[in-house]
Amino acid sequence: MKLFVPKGCEWHGYDFGSFLNICWHRWLFIALLFIALALCVRIKVFAEDRWFENQLMKKRKEAAEKIAKKIVKKMEKKVAKESERKIAKAIEKKLEPSRTELEKEKQEIRKARRLEKKIKELEKKLEEKSLTEEQLKDTLMRLLESIKLKKEAREKVEKKVKEKIDVKTIDEIRKMLAVKPIAVKAEKIETEFDRIINLIKKSKKGIKLSDLAKKLKIEKGKVMEWCETLAESNLIKIEYPPIGEPLIVKK
Repeated sequence: MKLFVPKGCEWHGYDFGSFLNICWHRWLFIALLFIALALCVRIKVFAEDRWFENQLMKKRKEAAEKIAKKIVKKMEKKVAKESERKIAKAIEKKLEPSRTELEKEKQEIRKARRLEKKIKELEKKLEEKSLTEEQLKDTLMRLLESIKLKKEAREKVEKKVKEKIDVKTIDEIRKMLAVKPIAVKAEKIETEFDRIINLIKKSKKGIKLSDLAKKLKIEKGKVMEWCETLAESNLIKIEYPPIGEPLIVKK
């Protein structure tokens, strides 16, 4: 397209219209080039923004997943502990009767062992002839009356002692003691069992095993055996705290 140029506007052999055409094309090309560059920059910025946004969303998602996993683990641990506690409680409840029976059996075994030990001591003294008739009566009184043994244990003791005593039987000794009950009461000697019961009665809150052994001046093992014997006869009570030694209290 050739622009209209008035006469007299020629310049150095070129008309003014051709000059304008050339300039117009050049400036159009430059403008298009700048527009293209601006679009490229804008696209690059938009792409970078989208990349940063994706990275941020990814990090947030990973953090949320970690927190969710921690919460799930805590809940799983809590549920597992609760279920274990319930299972242990149910097992404990089922095993309670068995434990009670086992404890009773243990007590019977201890009782039988103590009786056997006492009988062996009597047998040894009888064999060595170091036991007088008066001492024999006193020992039998402790076994049969002061300690208040149960019927089965008393029959066992009587049977064992009858087998070893040739001088007098248990029945004869009982008859002899029944003839002079007043004299027997007057001559009654305070036994170790009586001393234990008296010391426990004096203490309001009970007395520890070590303190009781110190006051009696006897070793703790022996004192514990006597206390267990008295506890079985319902004369005293032995309490076993979670920490520390046993506490002996009155019934």
